[in-house]
Amino acid sequence: MQHRDLSPGPGLPDLTDRLPGIIATAMDAIVVVDATQRIVLFNDAACRMFGRTAAETLGQPLDLLIPGAARAAHRQYVANYGAGAQPARKMGTVRALHGLRGDGTEFPIEATIARLGSGPDLLMTAMVRDVTEVREAERARQLRIATEAADRAQAEFLSRMSHELRTPLNAVLGITHLLRTERGDGLTPAEARHFDLLHQSGLQLQGLIEQMLRVGQYSDEQPCNEQHGATSPRATTPDDAAAPSGTVLYIEDNAINALLVVEVLRPWPQVQVLVAETGAQGLALARERRPSLVLLDMRLPDMNGHEVLAALRADPSTRELKVAVLTANAVPMDADAALAAGALAYWTKPIDFPAFLANVRALLQASPGQNEPALSPPPA
Repeated sequence: MQHRDLSPGPGLPDLTDRLPGIIATAMDAIVVVDATQRIVLFNDAACRMFGRTAAETLGQPLDLLIPGAARAAHRQYVANYGAGAQPARKMGTVRALHGLRGDGTEFPIEATIARLGSGPDLLMTAMVRDVTEVREAERARQLRIATEAADRAQAEFLSRMSHELRTPLNAVLGITHLLRTERGDGLTPAEARHFDLLHQSGLQLQGLIEQMLRVGQYSDEQPCNEQHGATSPRATTPDDAAAPSGTVLYIEDNAINALLVVEVLRPWPQVQVLVAETGAQGLALARERRPSLVLLDMRLPDMNGHEVLAALRADPSTRELKVAVLTANAVPMDADAALAAGALAYWTKPIDFPAFLANVRALLQASPGQNEPALSPPPA
């Protein structure tokens, strides 16, 4: 058997007599086998890891530490390594490698194997690590990534479904409201009944949409089926209080939604309504006209409402503008994000017109330094 010179260099202590103690106290398991793959060294860490004593392990074949299904392949791998000229190498980092405890349980390991000597004097030393916690942590990380991706996909789906379902419903209920208001007492009893049936059907459909979104929503959240800070069935109408004044910029790409807001604010002659169909147009108009109030949709053809709101807050010329979100996107996390980013309200479609008018009035009549006027509270 070949031996390396263990004599110390100049000025260094002689560790030859202490080498067994160093091996015994090593944190990693150290397993040494001879040319026949018999275990000739089994340190204390190996005893703890494999659940076996040195006395019952020394002289046994290396197969004792390997699960039965992998023994033949592992035995051939070690034999090939012992007969070759490869340097020390790692095992178990690419191909899964498992050890076998004394009680029969298997566990994942990684090992570095090194060779000393050749022929009958060959010794192969494996430094073994139990990577159970590492693998479990990695599985937990992958599960967390997959769960987060699924949550994002679900949130995006709910957001899109909310928008796509509420947008046409907003048109139905909104136009019904406008026609009913314009015709007023001029409706025949049959026509009034038809309008009422149409309105009630729209409300019923809205309730079904809310239930569907609630089923798909997270267990600890509810869809935004109320307008944050803006739902009051007893709110004032354009004609029963002093009309406000100012400029309202509505950033909205849906022509029907834009028309509804223009028409419902028409009774206030001192309120000018500007409509921008894209986020970029809205930002340009906001910088140019400095509107009294910005109504912001969350889904636009060129950017989303969060990006528009961030751009408004980042520009010194638009930073102080009052912004209220008016959207068919009723996902709570989007509402929370918009309010945290500086939106004064988050109103969902279909529009509750009395509440909408009351709160637009409050925002327009607030003094320039009053950034958070009192809005109508939700109904009890």
